[in-house]
Amino acid sequence: MRFQLLWHEVSVEVDDDAARAAVGRMVQHAGHPFAPEARAVLTVERGDAGYVVSDNGDELARVGSAEAVLDVVFTRAYRRALELASLKGWLRVHGAVVAPGGRRMAVVGPAGAGKSTLTVDMLRRGQAIEGDESFLVRDGSVLTVPRRLHVKPGTVALLPDAAWLRDAPLLDPLAVRAVDPTDHGHPWALGTEPVSAMVALRRTDGPSAIEPLSAGEAARELIEQAFPLTESRAAIVREAAAVAAAAPAFVLSAGPDLRAAELLGAPVCP
Repeated sequence: MRFQLLWHEVSVEVDDDAARAAVGRMVQHAGHPFAPEARAVLTVERGDAGYVVSDNGDELARVGSAEAVLDVVFTRAYRRALELASLKGWLRVHGAVVAPGGRRMAVVGPAGAGKSTLTVDMLRRGQAIEGDESFLVRDGSVLTVPRRLHVKPGTVALLPDAAWLRDAPLLDPLAVRAVDPTDHGHPWALGTEPVSAMVALRRTDGPSAIEPLSAGEAARELIEQAFPLTESRAAIVREAAAVAAAAPAFVLSAGPDLRAAELLGAPVCP
């Protein structure tokens, strides 16, 4: 199986049906705005005691289950992709990228803030999304790290009319659905241009609401959610400030009324 992961073409050669099915849960079909520049070749071979996973002929791990194969292949492929991104000067940030009405927005917030729920809710409303987990920033530009949406059981329960979520493969034992939008008839294309807005997401028990956020506060939000690999503190601050300076920022309080996606598409969020 082959797929593009940022600047890599990833090829995974598997000689076992169970391991092939497991690895297939990480394969995504996001449209990239550039051609791959490097190639990663991972192989999985079944033996008497389990599986041997190799990278370009070098043994990575010996594991006992197909699920463990998925963990090794996923970690290796994304680590290589993110290392090359860092060498190219991109900083990784924990957050989602959505594009209601074609207006790209970066959405940041701590784990549990509801980024995946917001992303899937926008998708079911017919709004474009790019990802729910992380994105890269460089000189004000934003590029989503393509990964299947990880949809928790609670989100599936909140969106009963999105029955297609229940058809997505499970990431056992987490009971998380690994959703590729293209498997369900939704377009999925990445961009590299600056975003039109930066959104800090908050979970609330009250009604959903959106209000302006200063550029300084927006930069702090981005810094808090940064995943530095080789970047210095000064580089992190510089990249966060560039994104915050390029677009208006907002705080989005997402409540149980599920109006957060609707608010992002409203004129108040240009």
